[in-house]
Amino acid sequence: MANGIERLEHREASWRAEQGMIRLTQGMIRLTDVVGYIITYGAFTRNVEKGSATFAHAIGLKRDFIEGRVRRNDVDNLTHLDTQGNARMVDVKAKDDTSRHAVAKCRVCLDAETVRLLRDTGVPKGDALGVARIAGIMAAKKTSELIPLCHPLAITGVRVDAVITDQGVEIEAEVSVTGKTGVEMEALTAVSVAALALYDMVKAVDRGAVITDIRLEHKSGGKSGEYQRTIKE
Repeated sequence: MANGIERLEHREASWRAEQGMIRLTQGMIRLTDVVGYIITYGAFTRNVEKGSATFAHAIGLKRDFIEGRVRRNDVDNLTHLDTQGNARMVDVKAKDDTSRHAVAKCRVCLDAETVRLLRDTGVPKGDALGVARIAGIMAAKKTSELIPLCHPLAITGVRVDAVITDQGVEIEAEVSVTGKTGVEMEALTAVSVAALALYDMVKAVDRGAVITDIRLEHKSGGKSGEYQRTIKE
């Protein structure tokens, strides 16, 4: 089923996105509708991959948002949307405080000379890996200020590692909290910003560096329980 999402025609997707932006600039839909569409379509894409929704359902939902329609039963299943399809922050006060944990990873692909510099004398700006790690830790703590619908969390621990490989740098972030909502976004934000900081440190010698494979590897805690990425994902 995941292959069905991957085969979504680029032409159709581009046309729908263009129409959505035209409707936005003409005042026919609101920016919150566009944000709501992004959140909703992303959620249904994941549901398709897990087999709990059909590919046709995901495409239909995408079309409904671009054309200004929202099905009530779809909204009821998506906690980040209200009954009108507007993006909202979920009220979590009724949830129990539980131990929650998340691990995310990403990769920064570098040329061979940049890898050699990182292993040897370093890049002109200094300690690239150290700066990336600190940036990732700071980003995890600031996630609610960067991602609109994330809750501020009293994070209990953040670990960010950056390991040099022959192809570049592998970045991993681990975030923990005892609270009412998970820390998946904190872990993903940590690796993303760490990668951006690394790019800033090496861009003088490798402007062609590529940030790729940002992904959630593991999460535990909360109502949804445990998730572990498999190789096929």
